[in-house]
Amino acid sequence: MPKGVYERKPRVSSYPLKSKLICGGCFYVWVYSGVSSSTKCPVCGRRIDARDKTEYSRNYAEQHPERKSKLVEWWKQNKTQHSRDTTSKLKRRVFAIISESSNPKCVNCGCDDIRLLEVNHINGSGAAEYRARGNANFYRDISMLRRNTDGLELLCRVCNAKHYLELKYGKLPIEVKWNGT
Repeated sequence: MPKGVYERKPRVSSYPLKSKLICGGCFYVWVYSGVSSSTKCPVCGRRIDARDKTEYSRNYAEQHPERKSKLVEWWKQNKTQHSRDTTSKLKRRVFAIISESSNPKCVNCGCDDIRLLEVNHINGSGAAEYRARGNANFYRDISMLRRNTDGLELLCRVCNAKHYLELKYGKLPIEVKWNGT
């Protein structure tokens, strides 16, 4: 090794490491098998903390009960907006996983408006899965990589309706185009 150049050793932490990491920037989820306490997102390069601080947080909450009353008060004031934000983040994360991109879009027409995108079951049976597990559990399982995404794709609402009608009645004489406005 040349003079003045030092080998960088990975930081070792007393905390256990998470097995799955989620990037807060691009919502990419991946399985982490490294030994360092921090890593970079493979998609956007953002630095991610890989330490699992669940036990630390639990102990802190037991030692500081006054924090719970502040949290309960905050929750009463911000529950609706917090739920919307959390659902939006979960939806973006799932779309990023299914599309394998930080910029998800409809596979048919190219629509990239996140408000119009939906998860489509390629071979049908989506309604049965939603009824059995619930919409939130479906999204959460995909987000935590507990559900395989092989039979899923992203479609906009119009293309998803067209796909449903084609499964039921056969090929339709219409074409959907997205012009980006």
